[in-house]
Amino acid sequence: MLRVNRILCNIPATALEFGTVSSIIVQYNSLVSTTGYSATNSSTFANATAWDITITPTNASNKLWYNISTAIGCRYSSGGTSSGQIKLQTNSSGSFVDISNATTTVNSDSLNNQLITSGVHYQAIFDAGSTSAVTIRVQYRESLGNTQAWFGNSASYFDGTRISIFELKV
Repeated sequence: MLRVNRILCNIPATALEFGTVSSIIVQYNSLVSTTGYSATNSSTFANATAWDITITPTNASNKLWYNISTAIGCRYSSGGTSSGQIKLQTNSSGSFVDISNATTTVNSDSLNNQLITSGVHYQAIFDAGSTSAVTIRVQYRESLGNTQAWFGNSASYFDGTRISIFELKV
């Protein structure tokens, strides 16, 4: 077991500061999902609704720190390139919109009908913006066309997609 008594923090301070974990992390929520998704020849994003996570910030000025660990697998029927892509959306404004710079892609070249699976660990930090409940949604797609992509347990037999969200005191 790892025990943390102090954490080095620079959010949004201009110099490094020491603080106790309890003075930085206001609250958190987490989930583990064994749901998987797949996409074929898909240029549009679909919702991974089993991976939705919600938090209600206590202060609109605080930051939200989102983490996802999952798997993305790609296959192309010949020697081409395949791509699986996920992006994050938030409904903090009332309807779901993309979180700026919150997209990640797994590309695999010269596949020759081989399935290549990669572990993906992705983080995003953004403003809470309100004290209303905020849901973070993952969307997925196969982004190159004429290929296949799998996400979560559909990509690999592992112990699930792990998602967490923390409210960080500013």
